[in-house]
Amino acid sequence: MNSQITTLGAHQLPQAIELFSSVFGHPVTESQWLWKYQLGPRLGSLNLVAHNSQGELVGHFGAMAFPGVVDGRSHVMVQTCDMMVHPHARGGLETEGLYARLMEGLRTTLRSAYPHAYVFGFAGPRPAKLAQRMGFYRALYNVHEGHFSGSAHPQSPWGLKVGCDADWDPERIGRLWNRVGKYSLAPRVARSAAYMHWRYRDKPQFQYRLWI
Repeated sequence: MNSQITTLGAHQLPQAIELFSSVFGHPVTESQWLWKYQLGPRLGSLNLVAHNSQGELVGHFGAMAFPGVVDGRSHVMVQTCDMMVHPHARGGLETEGLYARLMEGLRTTLRSAYPHAYVFGFAGPRPAKLAQRMGFYRALYNVHEGHFSGSAHPQSPWGLKVGCDADWDPERIGRLWNRVGKYSLAPRVARSAAYMHWRYRDKPQFQYRLWI
């Protein structure tokens, strides 16, 4: 029997948090979840979930839409995230499997809500390969973790001096985005002050410093 796919209700948030811990092996707090899907300068968010015949939440796929630019023109950017299926509900690559149904459900919904959006995500190697085999993803590049340690005022290999903006000055961030970022030829989420504050300065349980 196929699982029922609906949108996540507020009363189901504890189940989604429990599913996250089961699938990814580390917890997420309610404040982190709400920060990710409800706060910030977003255009909208979507959370599709799947339930088994007992009404238990066994799958989830999320997406967040933000203002952005492509080739210097305003464009909707949608980031997909938190694709998770309970181990007991996983299947293969068949179209009636839960992975495929969640992906197709999200794709159909996004096409209706944001028909010309640029959709992207940062899937791990294993889920990315699965999604590529199913025809849902196309790999653009690999992301590798990097580390930096240095003085309070490091200098880049290109001779650029870097300084820390401890106040996350919104006017300074806005000037930088208007001068450089909004003319980007590559697809890019708008790095406005509101976005930078939400995404980094105000992220729960994490601390970032802004280097310019």
